[in-house]
Amino acid sequence: DDDDDDDDDGRRRTTDGRRRRTDGSDARRHRRGARRHRSRRRARVESLVPSRIIDAARDDRCGGVDAATRGVIDRDADARVKTTAAYADVGARAVARDDEDGDGDEDGATRESARSAPSRDDADDARDDDDEEEDGGGGGFFADKVRFVRDNFNAYRDGARTTVETFPSPRARGFRARAAFGIARGDAGDTVRLATASGGEARAVDAFPDGAAGVERAAGAFARVVNRSSHRGVRRRVAAVNFLTNRVGDQVVVGVTTTTKTKTRGVDEEDEEEDRRAFDAFAAAMMKDDSTIVGVVRRRRKRAPYVVGQDFVVETMTTTTCDGRRVVEFKHTEGSFSNPNPDVAELTANFLCDVARELTANGGERATRFVELYAGCGNHTVTLAPYFRGGALAVEINPALVDAARENFARNNVTNATIVNAAAEDWASAQRAPRDDDDERAVVLVDPPRAGLDAKTLDFITSSKAFDAVIYVACDALSLKRDIEDPERGFIARGFTLARLAAFDHAPTSRRWIELVGVFVRA
Repeated sequence: DDDDDDDDDGRRRTTDGRRRRTDGSDARRHRRGARRHRSRRRARVESLVPSRIIDAARDDRCGGVDAATRGVIDRDADARVKTTAAYADVGARAVARDDEDGDGDEDGATRESARSAPSRDDADDARDDDDEEEDGGGGGFFADKVRFVRDNFNAYRDGARTTVETFPSPRARGFRARAAFGIARGDAGDTVRLATASGGEARAVDAFPDGAAGVERAAGAFARVVNRSSHRGVRRRVAAVNFLTNRVGDQVVVGVTTTTKTKTRGVDEEDEEEDRRAFDAFAAAMMKDDSTIVGVVRRRRKRAPYVVGQDFVVETMTTTTCDGRRVVEFKHTEGSFSNPNPDVAELTANFLCDVARELTANGGERATRFVELYAGCGNHTVTLAPYFRGGALAVEINPALVDAARENFARNNVTNATIVNAAAEDWASAQRAPRDDDDERAVVLVDPPRAGLDAKTLDFITSSKAFDAVIYVACDALSLKRDIEDPERGFIARGFTLARLAAFDHAPTSRRWIELVGVFVRA
């Protein structure tokens, strides 16, 4: 600006000869930009708030929740609103500091996703991470969560008290194979630390006891490497970090979300190449510091992920089958959904195998085909397809997860399963109503996000004569309760009985989160 020349007509001549008004239009543009920024920031925070949990606890869709229980849920939901807002604010403040330096992108604080149409949105993943609180004893909340389930699902089986099968986490600490962190910066901005949010306050952390061994090691490597003077460029732009590992901890992928350099006249290719070289050097240093880090993924807004190494880990689990025990392998891709507690995922798989044996008893007369909606990487289909002589069909909206599912079918020699890339509600709308003389009967498994089933999908699976049984894997108990009690489309209204109900403690340090599996059989 030192080279700018003022003109008498209220304009300013810039160094390239163009004229720019200074009679208040700049101030108006600045105010409009500030309003847009505040609006986007509010949207980012609101996208993390579990509004359906607040709604479910406060409206009549979840009737039967007593006043005391509703009060507990309301308080928990309100606390989580503060927590997620504080968590988002960590990244927002970091980006604001970068913007002051001229290198930031106002939308870069949000946790980027590789999924163009996720089967579970990133907000759900963030809430998984934010929902955990210190219990002082490493997993002392399970009894309270089971009590809540019993109190709210005790009358759905012909009026008799439902027996809840319980599966606590084998590990009270070190159970999380997937974790996400914000970034906290020192006063001078020269150092960064990982940050979590708890009790409504964002705080920097040097240890994460809930993290599996691979997560803990990789978090330490990140803290050491990113704060080296040679990686100042990455340090200035990092807004969030994700870690993905497997149970044995021999593979870790680190996902780094960074802000984007903004240019008024498009992207500067030389700067892009310089940034890429800087990130390559950072990734190489990470993998050198910890040999179990097999890949580092950079995510930026409106850009394709940039992968150094590989972007996935391979998980194994042992399940029971018709012929005995079976070891299966799954490819989990960074940035896509996977169960955060692989030990409990294995317990769930074996419970589902037991259910499948019951439903396909007597030579498969009760059910001949398996259908999975919201299939993810196909882990349930891989596990259960061998039980169904009519084969298996999986439906998943995310193309990356569809590719992973096909690879998982091949890894495990599952030859009787296929997967289609579609939203569950779109697939349901395209299905014809089965005829009364149709011989084929199917079991459908649904594993929706925390919001539960949309009305169209719920209506389809409860009204279709093809489905003799429905297995409902519920990330949120209140969403399941709502879908059971829906007066028009719900399981009770459509003549289903809750035959089995199991509770799985994926997050032993969370006061609220408990995953349920309900098995509904048509009466």
